[in-house]
Amino acid sequence: MDDAQNLNRISTLETNVTALQVDDAAAKLAIAALQALGVQAPVNQAVNSGDTTLVVTFSPALADANYAVLAMPDWATALSFSAKTKSGFTLAYGTEVPGTGHNIVYIVVGT
Repeated sequence: MDDAQNLNRISTLETNVTALQVDDAAAKLAIAALQALGVQAPVNQAVNSGDTTLVVTFSPALADANYAVLAMPDWATALSFSAKTKSGFTLAYGTEVPGTGHNIVYIVVGT
């Protein structure tokens, strides 16, 4: 590879690094804006085989219990929420976790 090709590759790498830095800054701004609206980052929670509930504890606690929970398990089941406080909530599954390697993704939205 000659010098011109090396310079071209370096220039391309510098452009890609700059684009990643801009994307990272934009992502951080978007996350901060969502958090200001009361949207917490999604949580991908591993669950145990045979379980029928998941107790979620916030750290730190939220200001109050005026929040919504959006949850998506990776197996077919109904979901319900109970014991919702500023410190957390309990998620109950209609069908027990059917084995190992399963997760629930949840997002908490509130102020």
